[in-house]
Amino acid sequence: MRSYGITLEEYHSMAMAQDNKCYLCGEPPSDKFGKLVVDHCHKTGEVRKLLCRMCNIHLSKIEACPDYFDRVISYLKPNKNVA
Repeated sequence: MRSYGITLEEYHSMAMAQDNKCYLCGEPPSDKFGKLVVDHCHKTGEVRKLLCRMCNIHLSKIEACPDYFDRVISYLKPNKNVA
């Protein structure tokens, strides 16, 4: 938590406010550590929300390659009726 400038108490407060679920997907953490990760802006260092590791990985990919999200949507559109 020190890396992000928040205390453990602030982390727990954020987790409680989010019902200990990822802010993006709404699921509880499912990794082996069972904890949400602190998402932050890499440019400003500002803490945003707590995310599961998978959403945090996806978000960092989108930030690194802004057209990634649009490409994923385009990729899935032709297959939207496939279950």
